[in-house]
Parts: sequence; structure tokens; C-alpha cells
Amino acid sequence: MKIDLSRYTRGNPVVAGTYDADVWLNGEWQCRRRVRFATEDTASDATPCVSRADLVSLGVTLPASLATDDEGCRPLSDLLPGATTRFDVSEQRLDIEVPQASLARQRSGLVPPSQRDAGVVSGQLGWHVNVHRSTTGKRSRTARFLAIEAGINAADWRVRGAGAWSASRYRRRYLYVERQIETWRSQWRTGELLVSDGSFAPVRLRGMSLASDARMEDDAGSGYKPRVHGVARTHAVVRVSQAGVLLRELTVTPGPFVIDDLQGIGRGGHLDVTVDEEDGRRTSFRVPFFAMPDLLGEGRTFASMSMGRALTAQGRGGELVQATWRRGLSRNTTVYSGWRGWAGSHSILLGAAVDSMAGAFAVDFTGSRTARSSSSSRSNRSGAWRLRHGRRWQDGTSMWVSLAGDRGSALPGTGHRRSSAQVGGTGEVRLDVVLQRELPAGNGALTASGDLRRTKRRSDAHRGRSETSFALAWMRGWRRATLDVSLRHAADDVSARLGLSIPLGSAPTTPTLTLTGHGARRDASRLQLGVVGTLGTERDVAYGAFLGQGAGGDRPIGLSASRLSGSGQSSVAVDRSRGAHAESFATSGGLVLHRDGITRTQRLGEAMALVHAPGAAGARLSSATGVRLDRRGYGVVPHLAPFRWNPIEIDPAGLSLDVSLLSTRRSVAPTAGALVLLPFDTDVGRTALLVARQADGAPPPFGADVLDSEGRSVGVVGQAGNIFVRNAVPGAELTVRWGRRAQDQCIVRVEADDEAAPGLTRLTGVCR
Repeated sequence: MKIDLSRYTRGNPVVAGTYDADVWLNGEWQCRRRVRFATEDTASDATPCVSRADLVSLGVTLPASLATDDEGCRPLSDLLPGATTRFDVSEQRLDIEVPQASLARQRSGLVPPSQRDAGVVSGQLGWHVNVHRSTTGKRSRTARFLAIEAGINAADWRVRGAGAWSASRYRRRYLYVERQIETWRSQWRTGELLVSDGSFAPVRLRGMSLASDARMEDDAGSGYKPRVHGVARTHAVVRVSQAGVLLRELTVTPGPFVIDDLQGIGRGGHLDVTVDEEDGRRTSFRVPFFAMPDLLGEGRTFASMSMGRALTAQGRGGELVQATWRRGLSRNTTVYSGWRGWAGSHSILLGAAVDSMAGAFAVDFTGSRTARSSSSSRSNRSGAWRLRHGRRWQDGTSMWVSLAGDRGSALPGTGHRRSSAQVGGTGEVRLDVVLQRELPAGNGALTASGDLRRTKRRSDAHRGRSETSFALAWMRGWRRATLDVSLRHAADDVSARLGLSIPLGSAPTTPTLTLTGHGARRDASRLQLGVVGTLGTERDVAYGAFLGQGAGGDRPIGLSASRLSGSGQSSVAVDRSRGAHAESFATSGGLVLHRDGITRTQRLGEAMALVHAPGAAGARLSSATGVRLDRRGYGVVPHLAPFRWNPIEIDPAGLSLDVSLLSTRRSVAPTAGALVLLPFDTDVGRTALLVARQADGAPPPFGADVLDSEGRSVGVVGQAGNIFVRNAVPGAELTVRWGRRAQDQCIVRVEADDEAAPGLTRLTGVCR
């Protein structure tokens, strides 16, 4: 038979039809899905029909003027200028190339509200159980602990509650209703909740709160990132680097420029900026940077307000109103303030932070005033202050200093530290210093820290006291081995610790040998030799064992094991020593309730995905370790980032040949607390081996396409005319096509034969 090879003269030809293709975007694999190819004439290659919705689901931003009509099958360049497609028939791979500026996820990280998913109506329940039993001599003690989390989702509304049962008593942690306010990028809550924003001491409150949500800011606004301002005289190339690492390079037009979306920035160290002009001139300058917690990016604002009745363990209640505000200004400066009114007392916080070439500085003051009581004719005034400084040098050295003090606060919880009224004095001053140094030539990292606390007493008989402590630690790695040594002095006691870990191989599941030694002036020295490791292809099983050498010849021994699965994590541990032994068991997990039933989960996260792939029981979810689809095809990915794109991928390895996933990857952007339903289309049917012959007994041309009655590609002719097909039954007709002309194809009528292998049906047919 003469084979028409003209379709190969232009490279890899594409015949009109439907293909199950792997979709790649700008060189990165995205998903596997069914793609239709169409052509206007038989002389041209077929064009993939990629709709506007398909591009948006892949994270591509399209012009607002683009029509929403997806019925046509136009070249991708008509939808997005500069975009191209290429399909490799042999690999069943569709490559899509779009301009980098059109990638929504690469531009800001924050997903537009119109593309976010608030999830389905659902309920959730999570738990953590721990039982510990210890025996010393003839005395035995058992401790039990149970923590529970629960919630309900309905559209944009969330109900959340949590509590713990211990020592025969249940204590509720919180119970509130929540809803996001998109206009203000905030979260609104009402009920029993914990008010904690870093300005004042945390307090439990029965009332309501409205606070800015940093998760709803784009990547440029999340955390503190300095703005790079400059002026270009001509068309210029601007490069921003930190410690010799290039962070950003872009071309700017003449005039002022601003860079406020730096990514990959380190914890600290100034930024070096160079501007290479078109005429060859170069200018350079530096921008200070240290990630002080109080700093905000220029133009960013954080605000919160809470009101209700305070709930305290000491029984101190009373109405509480609190408001805080933080604003990032120009020149790397942030100002912040707050006010709290509680049971007739008032506290005001004022502070500012600035980033400079000498490091970052923050200073604030909290003043409190308590209304006069029946036993006193005067109101009680108090105050607390705090000064912090941080700096990081280009050689890897960093320093953090915090100096704080208070005097006579009679209102617990208003300052940054506990008040002197709680310790029975008139004031307290505390100094904390941390110094870290990365040693040259790969000799590890050295950390030194110390703190000094001095308390002033009211009585002359007690002049006050001072407490000091300091620590020194060194850590270094040799290839895969790690050594850490530390010394600590506190409360007239000196202790030392030595730790060494050595992997016993190079495989991911290779066990690691550990050696730990501890010695102290007031305690006997201890030495412990152990081994830890993981098992399984997903490393979802962990184990550990140790043998120790203690005082008086005591040789304690211990064993532990844990397993992580789709329904949670369980662990058990046993310790034995001279005259004592202990056993413990812990388990945690969760359930989500939805319209189709109940599905188990590892834990409850800020946002979760409920994956459903009918017939794909046992398939692994690559986005969550240890999670596989249950017998109904459901599984939960518990840890998604709210308001961001999260890729969810199903690994089809190990699935039956009778199950085909039309798509193996999807992306979703959940709102906070959402349970998003992600359905994956599957094709469940019998896979068979079809042996086709032409009328003269010869096999059809190798590499010819095999299409079903609906024009979908169901296979390719292999060697000796062998074709793996799905859902082909005796009597069905398949089209074998190897050219564009009408005579370059034939029809195979499928006939039953026998079993080619256990579980694999053999079919035959003559191509006429």
C-alpha cells in the first residue's frame, strides 16, 4: 500500500480530532485534559481549540476587551497577541507559550476576587487525642488530653469553634462566626474569640472584631519590602541585587521609576541598585533593608477594632474596646498607634519604626491610666516603653537588640511585658541581645544570645534583683552530616549539649544515626545513641529508637513509630529505664461533611480542597503526603493558601488500565476557610488489545491515528497492527487514518477473540 507522507513534510502534523493531551504552559507542566483540534481545510494542520476559560484556569490574564465567545476555534494568537501553540502527536503534548506579563500568578500572587472560590456548603470536625501513662515503682499515673475543632461553611460565612478536655474538665478556646469583607480586605468575627494583633497583650473576648487580613494583600504588600526609587536619564537597564544575588532586572524608559514587587529577598541586608544608561553611563546606590516586624511597605495600612466583654481566667471581666492602626510611609518609615479601654482603665500606644543604612529601629511607649477606686482618691498611672534594633551585614552577620521597661502598671495585659504590679515592684527593665554570624569557608554558623532582667522593689529592704543568662551555639554541616554544640548559663547553672547526626546512606529513606550528649552542673550527664528514619515511597511511616547512658549505670531505652495517612496521623512511643517506664499514644485526624457524604482528612487547614475523581479509588494526591482517593473517589488536600493559586494534582500511577483521567491537574484559589470541590473527569471502561489487519492481511501503517465514531483519538497503530483501545465492544467501528485524502483511511469492525492476558481482552478486526 502506498502511504501518503505529505503531511510530514511540514514537521509533526496534526489531524483534526480530540486528543487526551498533557498541557504545558511556558515550559511548565499544568494538567492533562481532553483537547479538541479543528481545521478549516484538509491541507492545513488542525488548531487546538483553547477557550478563554481554559486560559484563565491556567493562570493567564486576558485583555478586558476580549470577547467571551468560546464557540469558535481560532489560533491562540487571536486571543492573546504573541501567544503560540505546538502539539507533539507522538508525545500527546500541547505546548502553550504566552508573554510573561500575561501570567497572572507571576505578577502579584493575589488572585482577583472574580476567580476565587468560596467553596461548598460543608461541615468539618478535627481532633487530637493523646494518652500518656507513666509508672515509677508501684505508682502509676495516666494523663488524657482531647482537643477538638469544628466548623460550618455556607457561602462566604464561616462558623468556627474549638476546645480541649483535660483533667476531667472541658475548656472552650473560641466559638465565632466569620465573614470576609472584600472591600476593606478584612475579616469580621463575632462570638468568643482571641484578640491578638501584637499591639497589646492577647485577651479573650465575647464580642466582635474587624481586622485587616494580610493574606488578602498581593505579594508586593505581604510583609515588609522596601521600594526602590530612582530616575533614568535615558532608556536604561536597572538591576537590583542583594549579597551578590540578582533579584530583579528590568528595562525602564527615561524618567522616574519605582520597583515595589521584589521577590526572593532575604531576611536582611541592604540592596545594591545599578542603572546602566543607554549612553554607557552607570549610576549606583544602596537601599536599606531589615525585616523589622513593625515595618510596613509604603502606602500599606493595617487596622483593627474589637469590642465586647473580656473573659479572663482570674474572673476579671468588664467591657473592653480596642483599636489599632499601622501605616507605612515614605522613606522606609512606619508609624503605629493603639488604644484599649478596659473596666474603667485606658491604655494608649504610640510608636514608630524606620529602616536605615545603620539598621532598623523601632521605639514605642504605652501609657495606662486606671480610674480611682473607693480605697484610693488618686488614679493610678503607669507606662511601658520598648526600643528595638536590628541589622544584617553583607557578610552574613546579623544582630538583634531589644530593650524594654515598665513602671507600676496596675492594669494587667496593657504593656508589652507583664506589669510590675504583678511582680510586686515598681518597675522592671529587660535587655535581650542576639548575634548571629555565618563563618567563612563553610565553617558553619555561630549564634550568641544573652538577656538581663532587673526588677526594682518598692521596699527599701528589698533593693531589687537582677537575672542574667547567656548562650552560645555553633552548627556546621559536612556533606549530609550535621554537628551542633551549645553552652548555656542561667540561674547559676551551666549546661552543655552536643548533637551529631549522620545519614547511613544516600537514599531518601536511609536511616540517620544520632548522638546526643548533655551535661549540667546541677544534673547528671546523659549520653544517648539513636537511629531515626522513614519508610515507604511517600515516606509516610517514621520510626525511631535510642539507647542511653545515665547516672548510676542507668541505661534507658526507647522506641517510637508514627504513620501519616489520608485519615490522619497516629504515633506510639515506649520508654524504659531503671525503676520507671512510660507509654504514650497519640492520634489526630478529621472529617469533612458534604452533600455526597463524609470524607476523612488528615487535619483541618485554613482552606481545603475536596477532590472527586469517580472510579479512581487509590490514586495518590501529589499535593498532600499520604493522601489517596477513597473507594468513592474522594480525597481532601488540607493545606491550601487562601487567595492564592494552588495546584492540585492526581498521580495516576498504579491505577487500573480501565480508568483514564481526562485531566490530572487543576488550580484553585480558595477564600479563607473554604472547602472547594474539585471534580476531575474520568473515563471508566474496559481496555482491550485490538489486532487489526487490512484486507490483504498486512497490518495498517505504523503510527496511523485510530478514531472512534465521535472522531475522538482513542489510540495509535503500533507494531504488527497492535492497538490498545478503550470501550471498544464487538460490532463497534473504528476509523484508522494515515493521510488527509479520503482513500488514506479504512474502517475496522471490531470482533471478539479471547483473553490476551489476565484482565486484558483481545479483539480483532479487518480494516476495509
